[in-house]
Order: sequence, then C-alpha cells, then structure tokens
Amino acid sequence: MEKLRQEILEALSENCRRSDTELAKLLKKPRHMVAYHHGQLLKSNLITGHKLVLNYNALGYTEYLVYLKIFQYLKIKKELVSFVEKQPNVVWAGETFPKYTLRLVIITKTPVEFENILNEFEFVCAGNVLEKQVFVRLGTIKKESYSRRLSTIKNQTNVLLSKKDKVLLFALSGDASASLLSLAKQSGFSIEGVRQKIKAWELAGLISLFTISVDAKKVNTQFWCNLLIRVNNSKKYLLKLRQLLYSDVGYGRTFNTLGAFDFEMTLFATSYDHLVELVRKLEVFFGDDFGDFELQINTRKLSAGKLPKVLLD
Repeated sequence: MEKLRQEILEALSENCRRSDTELAKLLKKPRHMVAYHHGQLLKSNLITGHKLVLNYNALGYTEYLVYLKIFQYLKIKKELVSFVEKQPNVVWAGETFPKYTLRLVIITKTPVEFENILNEFEFVCAGNVLEKQVFVRLGTIKKESYSRRLSTIKNQTNVLLSKKDKVLLFALSGDASASLLSLAKQSGFSIEGVRQKIKAWELAGLISLFTISVDAKKVNTQFWCNLLIRVNNSKKYLLKLRQLLYSDVGYGRTFNTLGAFDFEMTLFATSYDHLVELVRKLEVFFGDDFGDFELQINTRKLSAGKLPKVLLD
C-alpha cells in the first residue's frame, strides 16, 4: 500500500470524522492529494465502515469479556445466534479458534444481571459449555485498531442521557462520519447542539473513539487474533506498554482486565512470522514478569457494530 494511503488509514482510525482539510494539515500533504487517496480508499471498499466506540463505564455499566468452549457448537449455532441478536446487553459476539468457540462482550449495571444473562446463554447451549473464562475490563491501554500515533486516554466522568441524547448516539452509531446537518435532522438537535453534545461526550470520556472498519484482506491481514496475557506486577508496565503498542499497527485495541489474565489485546498480523514477532516483542518487554498467554483466532463476527439496545431503556 502507498505510504500516503497508509497514513490516511491510520489518521482515520484515530478519528474518522476528520475532514480532508484536517487530514491534509495533520499529514502535511496537499489537500487535493489527500482528498484523492481518501476517495480511492472509499471507492475500493478498503474502508468498509465508520464506527462509534463508547466507554460504557461512563454510563454506569461494567464491561464483561467472556470466552466459551462449546461442545457440538454447529448443532446449536442457530439458537445461539438468535439469542445473541435478541439479547440487548451484548456489545460483541464472535466465533474463535482453537481453544474457545465464542467470544462475547456483555455490559450490565450489576453482577447479578450479568450472571442471569450468562445463565440464560448456558441454558440455550443445552449443557454444552465445556469451559468458560470471564474477565472484567478495567481500562483501555490502546483504543485504536490501526494506529501508531500515541493518543490520550481521557479521564471518565459519569454521563446521564436524555431520550434525545440516545437518539443522537444511535444516529452516530449508524454512521460515525455523518455530517452535523444529518445528525441534527435525525436527532432534533440544532447543528450547534450536535457539535456541543459530541464535544461534551468526548471530554467526559463517553465517546472513546470515532474510527473505521477496513477490509482485512486488502490491508494484508492474515491473522486477526486476541491475545490474553498473564503478567506479574502488571500495573508497573501500563505506561511503557502503551509506547510498545503504538510502535506497530499489528497491535490493536488493548485492555487491562480483572480475571485469570491481566491484558487482552487484538493482534493484526500480515503473516505467521509477523504474528510470532508481535508475541515475542511482548515476551521481551515483560521479561521475567511474563507469565503465560493464550492466543485465540477470530474467525467470524456474529454481532458487532451497533450499540446494545439496553441503552434505549
């Protein structure tokens, strides 16, 4: 891929609402050149969508990460997919390989609510859950999936949403790059009202990111994985780990977690050798404190890209 197109992709991964003028200023390139290459990335469908990423903690929710190993998954897949699509608290669901079958992200306001949802899910599985791992996401270390430019993680404050606010959030979720005019028409806010709401939600840490989805094959991603890492004294590495993660676009969104493992990070590897290199760099970085890791390959999305319906309550 041409260097400029790579730079545009990274800049849009950080903020897909950047205009061509803003991109040109950031990349120090002529606007007409940036506009042309940006247009080509869209025309070729290399950029497949524009996404809103929220920090649900700012709304009083806890994010739970669940890995499940399911026996005879294909026999009950239809029922499981139907359950996931109807469950309003599910943020993400996807198939994985080899150890676990499914990866879920679920948000709830109480542990009891989460346990009830998990029990319902296991009931649908008809006793076929062989193993499960549950984690609580504690914080974000790297929020972008395709960037090498170190960004700031904003402090979070609690946010209350009105009915009108929720309409605006769901409009942004439908197209995170939508114009202020379009968002105003959908939400009933004025253009300036939309601008101020977005700014306030970003400052409060509710909006974590406006980003893009890309066609993995067209950016030569051969392995899309999630890496679970166990580390001794993990807190002492948080600051320096961010610098390592921004050294290679192969390191994607990363969280520190509470559970059997201390970190979960997304990896985008262009080859088997690149995948090994990404993991080896982490082993060297953590040194003697590197405990253990598990690598899961993401094979298929089942539910992703939309805000969970529970936010409408």
